[in-house]
Amino acid sequence: MQLEPSRAKESARIANVTARLRSWTIVPMRQNMHLRDVRWFWQSVGLLSLAASLGACGDEAPVTAPPADSQPKPEDNSAGADSGSHNGSKPVTGSSGGVLFDDMMSFSWPAAASRIGVAGGTKVTGNLTVSAGTYRFSLAEATIVYSTDANGHVKTFTGTAKVSMPALHTYSGVGLGGSPLAASFGYNLGSELTNLDLPLAPERKYLYFTFTAGFNASFGTGPFSANTSMTQTVVFDQRDPAILFAGPMGPLSAVGLSEHGQIPFSAKTTWGFDTPESEFPTFRGQSYVAGEVSLEEIPITVSGDVTTAYTGWDGQSSLNKTLFDHTVGVNGSFNLGWDFADGLFRLEVPLAKASMYLSTTGHPYKGVAAVSGTAGTSTFLPSWLPVLLSKNAYLAGYLDTADVAKNHIDGASEMTIHASTLGDVAGIKMNDLQLASGSFHADRIGFRFNGQSTVGLTPELVSDSMKVTACFGGDPVACLSDDQAGHPVAGSKDWILRMEGSSTLLGVPLVSATATASPKGVTIGATYRTALSDTVMTGSITSGSKVLVTGSTTFALTLNEVNQVVQEVETAVICGYQEVTNIAKCGFSLGNFGDEFHCGKPHCSWSWKHGLRCKALSCQVQVPKTCSDLSKPIHCPKVPPPPFNLGSVSGTVALTIGNAGIGGKASAKFCPPSGACSNMASGGSLDFSTISHPKICFNASEISSSIPSGRYCVGF
Repeated sequence: MQLEPSRAKESARIANVTARLRSWTIVPMRQNMHLRDVRWFWQSVGLLSLAASLGACGDEAPVTAPPADSQPKPEDNSAGADSGSHNGSKPVTGSSGGVLFDDMMSFSWPAAASRIGVAGGTKVTGNLTVSAGTYRFSLAEATIVYSTDANGHVKTFTGTAKVSMPALHTYSGVGLGGSPLAASFGYNLGSELTNLDLPLAPERKYLYFTFTAGFNASFGTGPFSANTSMTQTVVFDQRDPAILFAGPMGPLSAVGLSEHGQIPFSAKTTWGFDTPESEFPTFRGQSYVAGEVSLEEIPITVSGDVTTAYTGWDGQSSLNKTLFDHTVGVNGSFNLGWDFADGLFRLEVPLAKASMYLSTTGHPYKGVAAVSGTAGTSTFLPSWLPVLLSKNAYLAGYLDTADVAKNHIDGASEMTIHASTLGDVAGIKMNDLQLASGSFHADRIGFRFNGQSTVGLTPELVSDSMKVTACFGGDPVACLSDDQAGHPVAGSKDWILRMEGSSTLLGVPLVSATATASPKGVTIGATYRTALSDTVMTGSITSGSKVLVTGSTTFALTLNEVNQVVQEVETAVICGYQEVTNIAKCGFSLGNFGDEFHCGKPHCSWSWKHGLRCKALSCQVQVPKTCSDLSKPIHCPKVPPPPFNLGSVSGTVALTIGNAGIGGKASAKFCPPSGACSNMASGGSLDFSTISHPKICFNASEISSSIPSGRYCVGF
């Protein structure tokens, strides 16, 4: 018998196995042989018997396929198609069937289709149909491999076919050129399809088709097409239904169409909004377009994605966009223009990584938009503004296409206010101000910039940190106070720059200082604080940097209080001296004593007749006297001398801070202990040697001839 080459190889392989098994049977079994070794041994013996029976056959008969009822049935999806139990069987035909994806979608095959078990599931070849409700995808000349889960639903579904798209209500305008199109397809979770960059739910499974045949389509958003040199993917969501296209389509990279408006929008950027859930609410729409997208609602082009919901549209009838209110969500980059003050000012801002929520009504479209993003450049401010942003700004604002008076925008960035150029206008030398954490606001009453500066407004003003507010254009006075009511916009390019905080003016410390610059010069308001009082100071810095800031304060000098020396007295006149007992200081006196301490031991003698006899002790000793030690006065508490009223001096000090520093002039009057007060010819002299403790001093002769000579001073 001559075997076919394939059968010859199989017989050779079996003969080899047989020889090996025969050699193994003569080897004694190991005493420690495991159960798995025994099981393999008997399986080998079984294989040997099978090999012997095959070798005994004459002409080989084909291996018969398992009966048809052993294949997966659509009506009994528990067959476990992914078990691979049909590997090696021949294709089976003659019965139609199908399998459910879920309760919304299934696929089926006709009787002419063939099925065969393969690794990983079941392979079906033929013309197949994917059904979702009343909609059908025709898969001609298909080859698929599918598997099912424990519930009998499709788990995996891959293959190739010539695909014809369904004529759905929403997609009736979608015509795929050259349909049916040769495509590969699959069935997977949205989380596994992130490379498509489509608005897919991560936990939901989608049927998708990939092809390069090109197509032409149109929708309410306009026509779009793809050529045959690019790869496109069509994703179908049977639950909506919705269809989404991903891939190069001219200026577009993706298009999504949802019959029931289930395409989600969520803003990626909400900087500047305290309650983004109200200004940037999430919503679901009927259309999704990504790429270079031109908006009709606002004349801009978006490089990103646009989701639109049409209020009141049923998703089936022909869409006339002008008949429906729109909600539009945008994520991406775009140039947006803000008009302020009826077109007197306009701000063109290139936005990157931006989001916009737009609500429109009627036609022509009227709407309000909330916008948040990052400026694509640091040079979008008008050229006449002396402000330079150090880096791209964060921006947020509102845009009202019907009422530009409501438009406004806010931003944050490091910035420099070139006050030096403003000072040139006023003839005053001013410092450029660097704001490390600056912010700005623009609306109908002008541009306002805020921040903190460690540099003073002028060289004469020195500060560690002062609040900066600068307003330009519109109505800068109203801008400075943030008061829009009652301030008509003049459309000027005036400016005001204000700095507030503690500072030093020509060496004089000032608290609660305010320096306000305008084309007319710099005005200053501040408080000169000393150890005894606060003096309100006002003035200006004018052309040529001339400084003149003035204020006034009062003083009162009570002469009897000045004459009372309040001190710790260390003198015997009041408190006496400490007493000491000391021979050297006080001398001594002689004292008669009869004790051993002073006279020593007594003289004693002994005899048989009289026994022990001692002389009585008696001596004179020098005893130190007690006296006052003149070198040690007694320390007393503070004791003033008796009051002595000499009258009082009071008056006013007119203070001046100028280019030469601080100075002033005083006017005074003397009031004796009794009688009328009189103005003094002399205003005394001012002493600013200690700037925080200034004082005014008078000689006695300047006050009254009745005053004891001396110099009398008091702080103010």
